[in-house]
Amino acid sequence: MKCIILCCDKYHIFAYHTIKTYEKLYPQNEFIYHIPYNEIKPIFIEKEFPKKIVFIKTPQPFKDTIRYLLKDSDDNDWIYWCSSDQYLINIDATIAKKINDVVKNIKDEKIYGVSFAYLNKTGEKLLKKNGDIIEKNGLRLAEKLSWESSKEITIWFHQYLRVKVLKHIFDKFEEPKVAKSLDKQLYLNKEDMYGFLKTGKYFTLDYKICEFGENTSRGMMTKNACENFQKYGIQKPSNFEVSDKELLWV
Repeated sequence: MKCIILCCDKYHIFAYHTIKTYEKLYPQNEFIYHIPYNEIKPIFIEKEFPKKIVFIKTPQPFKDTIRYLLKDSDDNDWIYWCSSDQYLINIDATIAKKINDVVKNIKDEKIYGVSFAYLNKTGEKLLKKNGDIIEKNGLRLAEKLSWESSKEITIWFHQYLRVKVLKHIFDKFEEPKVAKSLDKQLYLNKEDMYGFLKTGKYFTLDYKICEFGENTSRGMMTKNACENFQKYGIQKPSNFEVSDKELLWV
């Protein structure tokens, strides 16, 4: 399963941290991590995980980076979309593997996404009333609310998505000066963005199997990430200040 670790050269250390947490907490994963770089290839990641890493040299513009990462993928391929801004705190690896096996065998092209999380960032439940159910491999996946605006699904959360969903989103984005401005574009809830997204179906477990932390906030390293770096034996990057902020999705 292709896993895209969205990042840039400056943030490769956080991509490394993210991968370390997945490999420790979910060692039976089938992910092949595709990592973009502009000038500096992060060989230190490949040395630790030589059979799990694919480097892709991309241009610096944000939209071009996504195009390069997806150019060899068909629209209906599944990928695990994995921003380097988040890392695993814990996960039920057995259930996660079952979900991965179910996703690989979903043939219905109107199913656009599958995730581990049924809550959004503010803790609101995202399950659709009387929605469809997928029952396979001993799992019960429930349909989420249709993706009609920025509040139903968080694009930056780690999740399985069809390639065509990501292509559409980044095609509709205007090239940002800073990545954070992409959130503002999503919050506009324009029809040209969400008109296509709401035509698909999205599924999730209806209970929690994992917890995440965020690596950075507003250009600074979070307090929780700094503590987790120590836990994993990773040296804190000297080019990032550490904030007092803790950002946890638990």
